Amino acid sequence: MSTKLSTKLSTKLSAKPSTKPGTRQSASLDTSEGAGAGSGAPATRTAKPAILIQEDLSRNFGFLLNDVARLMRTTYDRRVREQGLTRSQWWVLTHLFRSDGVTQTELAEILEVEKPTLGRLVDRLEAKGWVCRQHDARDRRVWRVFLGPDAEPVMRQMREIAAGLRSDALSGLSALEREAFVDTLIKVKANLSRLPGVERRKGSQAAARAATVRQRDA
Repeated sequence: MSTKLSTKLSTKLSAKPSTKPGTRQSASLDTSEGAGAGSGAPATRTAKPAILIQEDLSRNFGFLLNDVARLMRTTYDRRVREQGLTRSQWWVLTHLFRSDGVTQTELAEILEVEKPTLGRLVDRLEAKGWVCRQHDARDRRVWRVFLGPDAEPVMRQMREIAAGLRSDALSGLSALEREAFVDTLIKVKANLSRLPGVERRKGSQAAARAATVRQRDA
């Protein structure tokens, strides 16, 4: 009897999987290597995805330019919001300050908004006297957008805030470093401006300046 009992016990123990708490059985999970075991088929191993590109993004000037532009935009947005201006309002006014007299279609492209959306925004700004629309001197179907007669006080306030932000952004840089930094940005912009697909934008800005002169001389 003792011999039969010991035989049964040894059989049960050998059949029971020897796993500890918190561990997994490799036989039930490793199907890639075990699929060919005993069948004569070669074992296969799943390859891990390789990292093809390794780059120090902290020195990538494309990411840096995007980060700087975003930080300046959000900081400026917060500062002018205290003066009662929304982002959409100061965004339009700033672009008109830079290129007064652009067409409404061109302004929508610059701001990357739909034309109906811009139209409603211009309507609200026109009601405040901050912008005005005039027919193009050569094509009456085209509307050009100008800074309005009541825009000067708000524009003066906006430019003062912008100057303070630029000063904060360039803090710690010497006058020579600031000039070199701006000169470098101008060169980068010139390189990109020579690429295909930007000639129309350059022509549009030139047309806007010419239209401004014609309207003011009329």
